[in-house]
Amino acid sequence: MNESLDLQFGTSLDSLSTKYRTLQKLGEGGTANTYLVLASSGEFRGQLFALKLFRRLSKPEWRDNFLQEVAFLKSCSHPSVMRVYDEGIFLDKLPFVVAEYPPSTLATALRMNPGMMAKMAYSIQLLSALEYLSRPQIQVIHRDIKPPNIFIKGGSCVLGDFGLMKRLKDSSKGDLNRIKASFGPRMPRRYRTPDLVNYFKGGPVPTEKSDIFQLGIVFVEMFTGKNPQKPMQNFRDPIQMNNFKIEGGMGPLLMELITPMLHLNPSRRPAASALLSTWQELFLEAAKRSHALEGRVV
Repeated sequence: MNESLDLQFGTSLDSLSTKYRTLQKLGEGGTANTYLVLASSGEFRGQLFALKLFRRLSKPEWRDNFLQEVAFLKSCSHPSVMRVYDEGIFLDKLPFVVAEYPPSTLATALRMNPGMMAKMAYSIQLLSALEYLSRPQIQVIHRDIKPPNIFIKGGSCVLGDFGLMKRLKDSSKGDLNRIKASFGPRMPRRYRTPDLVNYFKGGPVPTEKSDIFQLGIVFVEMFTGKNPQKPMQNFRDPIQMNNFKIEGGMGPLLMELITPMLHLNPSRRPAASALLSTWQELFLEAAKRSHALEGRVV
């Protein structure tokens, strides 16, 4: 099977219960391609989904990781974590997973300059997702949090693309080559964390605090319009950050909450649960003001 496989319009992929027809390619990653598909039979006939198709047959260990991602997402029950509906095998070789299809990403939404309350709503939903992932019975780190992997549907914000996920209880470094292969031309390189850089250099496996750092970068980009991380020459280069300032009446408070998320020392970054509690209080206060002034929240 050609690993540069690119499905044509109308290609049929069948699960045990549903036939899917490809409509267009949505993206390409290190291990899988994602397509917009139509369910043309079964319980969800007439619905649009995102179908992620594994394509790296030369890497059987990566297939195992893909199947672990599918199994994890099937077990999730959080509204801000991508929902999976179905799975199957294409051509008896290539596993695929069928997930919800939010029509926009945060990268697209930010180009439309959403209002402050919308940004605040996205923030608390993403922190809620990280709190969920850090629960003792889950303990998963995402490792690839960036605007193109965050999906928007109305006022809802969903964290997706768990292709680089790792369970915290797995302290092995067997996936290092897979991560290195994923940081190709299509991988934005300004969402690195000190933890990931250290991992590349032979250091310990990153913890959930790496996700906190990545989300902090996303928050700065969301509230200032600019990614604060300086461009790199090599992935192993030290992390360097530009100074940033969040304007407006809530700016100082947001700066106070975001800055600790970007501490170079993971142990100095707050946990998702603590962040969510503080952000939720700020959101409720901002919502109260918005409702008093405009009669609505978002």
